[in-house]
Amino acid sequence: MEDNGCTPDAVTYETLIRALSEDDKNDKAEKLLHEMISR
Repeated sequence: MEDNGCTPDAVTYETLIRALSEDDKNDKAEKLLHEMISR
C-alpha cells in the first residue's frame, strides 16, 4: 500500500485487521495491530 504512495490511517488498519481476523489469519492481524500502534 505504501509502495503505491498511500499511507494507511486508523480506518484502513481497522478494516484490514477485521478482515484478517474473520479469515482466521490472526498472526497477520496481530502484526498489523503492532504496526499501527508503533506509528
